[in-house]
Amino acid sequence: MRVFYALTIDDSSKDKLYKISSKQRGLCSGGKFTTSSNYHLTITFVGNVSENELDKYKEVLNYVSTLPTEISLDAYSFFMKKRYILYFDVKNSSILSQLKNEIDNGLLELGFVDQFSEYVPHITIGRNIKEVKEILPLEKIVLKVKSLALMGSVNEGNGLVYKELFEIIK
Repeated sequence: MRVFYALTIDDSSKDKLYKISSKQRGLCSGGKFTTSSNYHLTITFVGNVSENELDKYKEVLNYVSTLPTEISLDAYSFFMKKRYILYFDVKNSSILSQLKNEIDNGLLELGFVDQFSEYVPHITIGRNIKEVKEILPLEKIVLKVKSLALMGSVNEGNGLVYKELFEIIK
């Protein structure tokens, strides 16, 4: 199972983001768009982990001393790999940076190898997009954080579903 640490938001916030992003999705061709139920803010991606290793990764949550109460989104943006990855740009803050450092340091303390990449806080809207015709402006959106979770990515036939394996409720 592929696992990662993420901040979760409540269902009404997820639905709100999906509605807000509908015009931007309409300006894209091709690709696969994230369902509202899968919206989250990844803090650290870990990768493939066996079931019997999950408890070790759960321990990392004990290294966290501070959680943000909210996150701010202020623009649409994209990464370019083979194709576009469209996302909501999350305003980085000192508390998000501290949380990222605490999780990464917890992983190092428990003996995991440092494989952490540059952190670009975002909520993915779509992947494998062929063309982005225009990037619309986005008014600032503030969302309440529901939890910090160790998440698992499971393929359920119609695509990936992200599930909270362990979480700290805010």
